[in-house]
Amino acid sequence: MTYRVIGTNNEAGSVDVRVSVNGEQVSVERATIGQAMPLQVTIPGAGRNIVELAIDPEPDELTDTNNRAVALIDGIRENLRVLLVSGEPHAGERTWRNLLKSDASVDLVHFTILRPPEKQDGTPINELSLIAFPTRELFVEKIKDFDLIIFDRYQHRDVLPILYYDYIAEYVEKGGALLIAAGPEYAGESSIARTPLMSALPAMPTGEVVEKAFYPRLTELGQRHPVTRGLDGSAT
Repeated sequence: MTYRVIGTNNEAGSVDVRVSVNGEQVSVERATIGQAMPLQVTIPGAGRNIVELAIDPEPDELTDTNNRAVALIDGIRENLRVLLVSGEPHAGERTWRNLLKSDASVDLVHFTILRPPEKQDGTPINELSLIAFPTRELFVEKIKDFDLIIFDRYQHRDVLPILYYDYIAEYVEKGGALLIAAGPEYAGESSIARTPLMSALPAMPTGEVVEKAFYPRLTELGQRHPVTRGLDGSAT
């Protein structure tokens, strides 16, 4: 964007221009009076952002109202790319898909493990209506393309090579988001918490399964997150 400081009585010279975004000063620019000046600002988030330019008043000015200008800039977020890996078919998959696909700004890639390696029944591969799980493509070549990886009821059953959990942990350490939606399998012997992914997990299972009512509530950040902000009860 560009801006211009217009002086009165054919003033010349230069002035300092304070630049604020959403009420916080981000820089001070030196502007030549009467000339169009370029300005680059970083928009902190999606939605409406307020950019304010202001200069200090002169001692003999009656008002400083015309010493500031405000521009409204709409920040547009790139689509959120989500990789959802379901460890087994279950009814909750539809909920995941409805939730994630209800937001046009979410690009969803979803794979379900229908037949893990230990369940070989002798059926030829060419007679199965399945496609091979592209593990290398997703977790090595294109893992950086995703903003969020979700493991849904996923257990380590040799579908992913053990080395790939190191790649996922590194992805998290570099800023990638990981969500694990799990039940009793997370506390079992095949838990992904028992893989190299453990270094990226906030907590480790004790092996004990507690069965009682639990009512989850969104945090303040969760109420703003594009994946969870539309959930029923998110405003409570």
